[in-house]
Amino acid sequence: MKTILNKKILFVPSLVAALAVGALAGTGFSVFAAGTTGSTTGSIAPARQWMHGGAIVGTVTAVTGSTITVSGPGGGTYTINASSATITKYENSAATTVPLSSIAVGDRVQVRGSTVTATVNASTIRDGIFPRPAPPTAIGKVTAINGSTITIAARSAPGVTTTETVDASSATVTTGRNIASSVSAIKVGDVIVVNGTANGATITATTVHDGFGPPHAGFRHVRDGGGPR
Repeated sequence: MKTILNKKILFVPSLVAALAVGALAGTGFSVFAAGTTGSTTGSIAPARQWMHGGAIVGTVTAVTGSTITVSGPGGGTYTINASSATITKYENSAATTVPLSSIAVGDRVQVRGSTVTATVNASTIRDGIFPRPAPPTAIGKVTAINGSTITIAARSAPGVTTTETVDASSATVTTGRNIASSVSAIKVGDVIVVNGTANGATITATTVHDGFGPPHAGFRHVRDGGGPR
């Protein structure tokens, strides 16, 4: 199996996906070996670890100066050069930028960066329990727009549609791949994802995302964990 780790590679999700597919197809690519550092054993488990949004996710097994050793769930061992990394600590649902010295053996980390031979030059490191995004306050189809007030139809239960009024006067509006937009760009018939504070059938929005895949006939209210169907 041919090793190509002596070339500098910037790992982005699309590239990682292509390389992982190549490994599965028997093209000979391997990111790191399972159970070793910087060599190949034929295992593709470490390559799959890069599929976490293009990052290594694992447990810290050693910290020496600015060098961190991380063990991934597939058995891969990764040497991390953290000298230039921005480190974010997650604790009690709060995120804080911290120095490298705050990382300890046993911590769970997520590392993004580029590789040179057997070392990952980290650009960012997340240390701690990674927060999951909160579900949106509501998802619905726009039925009316009056200035910064948007009316949407959301499905609260199978066959039951509710009307929600969204105050978007102070909301950050995006579309597509989080491209900045505005309330004036939202049209009747659009599907929007709303985050904010709900008071009865009124939502004071902090963010509004215009667009949620292809049009659907109805949408379920998601404050109680529902989603579009």
